Amino acid sequence: MGDIHPEGNPHYLVDPRNGVKIARLIRDKLSELDPANAGDYSKNYAQFETMMNEKIKQWESQAVALKGMKVITYHQEWEYFADWLGLKIAGNVEEKPGIPPGPQHKQWLIDKIKKDQIKIIIAANYDPSISTAERLAAETGATLLILPAATGGEPGINDYPQLFDYIISKLLQAQGGGK
Repeated sequence: MGDIHPEGNPHYLVDPRNGVKIARLIRDKLSELDPANAGDYSKNYAQFETMMNEKIKQWESQAVALKGMKVITYHQEWEYFADWLGLKIAGNVEEKPGIPPGPQHKQWLIDKIKKDQIKIIIAANYDPSISTAERLAAETGATLLILPAATGGEPGINDYPQLFDYIISKLLQAQGGGK
């Protein structure tokens, strides 16, 4: 069945709204374990939440041109991101999570990309073998974007907001709507 996660898709942090939820849970647990410093945890969380809510509005405004855009992803790891910004994942390079595609699936992807005029294939920079995605891009004319899916995933991405600045910028460039 592939690399199935029985507890759900672990890639939830590629939606920054989930990052705010996780920060709130961390604040709550730290406050429970260390009540003497609960005020500091609450203050830090409030600053983070305010900053993230402002950034989320900015990113959503920047990414409006991406809404409804069809993409192919290498692995099922961009669903939360796509849901947040309204991208449509039309297929995955991996036939099943963690399983390389067979010849029939590759042909299905080529046909799908050409028929639906899909312009972007997204892979994370840690995906194990992107050679199939590279071949698909070469055969179809789609752009292969190799993106980080976590803070620290590329030089210069040292904090959570920088991750989304980078991803959205690269998607807009590939789509033709950004610098």
